[in-house]
Amino acid sequence: MVEGRHYSLASTQRVIATLNVVLNDHRCRCVEHPSHACLRESDFGVREELLIGRMDGESATNPWIAKYIFPGGYIPSLAEVLPAVEQAGLIVTDIEILRLHYADTLAAWRDRFARRRDEAAAIVGEKFCRMWEFYLAGAEAGFRYGGLMVFQIQLAKKIDAVPPTRTYITEEEFLLRKLERAPVRARARKTAATPG
Repeated sequence: MVEGRHYSLASTQRVIATLNVVLNDHRCRCVEHPSHACLRESDFGVREELLIGRMDGESATNPWIAKYIFPGGYIPSLAEVLPAVEQAGLIVTDIEILRLHYADTLAAWRDRFARRRDEAAAIVGEKFCRMWEFYLAGAEAGFRYGGLMVFQIQLAKKIDAVPPTRTYITEEEFLLRKLERAPVRARARKTAATPG
């Protein structure tokens, strides 16, 4: 939990619609997250939200999903989320639409679940396993063919909180990969230097 006031905050979260996005009369509460409140008015605070959304506008949640998987959940369209962002006084600094990525993720989850299905059935029962298989297959189809998507929205309190182009993302990824490889190289040097 983030406490106090901060000059900047980078918070990347997977925000599944049923957990943090609750639309009530077309007002999205995802922007009322505590991390938004802890940014001072003068801050260059940035947060990113990864949301499951729909491409085809407002629509009811599938009754089976609402009953068994995400009770009370709702999958918003981007058009439903953006007015709430504006009402919260946040600025959208970037939006990326990830179309088929989550379909591939769900396919991989379904494959892994199938490989260990017997173990899962012993723990949670056959009924749950059938329901989970149906959900994973149906959700994958929804992302692959049915108009579901993931959208990532970068939000800030100031218009100059991030550089004007996305080049900083590539630069930061390069630095992170370099840091991730550093311990591996250090271990390799230490192993090579150790007399055998």
